[in-house]
Amino acid sequence: MSEPKLIKPFESYVGVPDVEIVNRGTNVVTKLTGNSNFQNPPVALVDLKADVDKLSELMAEAVEGGQKVVAEKKKQRGVVIKKLRLLGRYVEYSSILPPTALIFSGLQKKECGRPGQLSPQVNIKRV
Repeated sequence: MSEPKLIKPFESYVGVPDVEIVNRGTNVVTKLTGNSNFQNPPVALVDLKADVDKLSELMAEAVEGGQKVVAEKKKQRGVVIKKLRLLGRYVEYSSILPPTALIFSGLQKKECGRPGQLSPQVNIKRV
């Protein structure tokens, strides 16, 4: 019997805008809350929601400027990303679930291959 293929969640948050981090965090909290497939997450979803809300508030404050606010926002962003990565690993290894379980968790699937990479085309001249 072959082992089931693990589906990796998206974990590369480098270059992802803060707004997208907030959206992903909110989506994960919404979809994991009460989800029977994932009953014991390693991160309390209430804590993640509070961290995402705090990041959102700091984003609004950082628009006005101020080095302390921008530094605090970057630190909070790191906290949220760390929790999202931990939840991603939990969803990946929690159990043998169908590929749709990743979608139900609110996490995004990691794309394979390079972006914009075309699949090779085969030209058949004779049969």
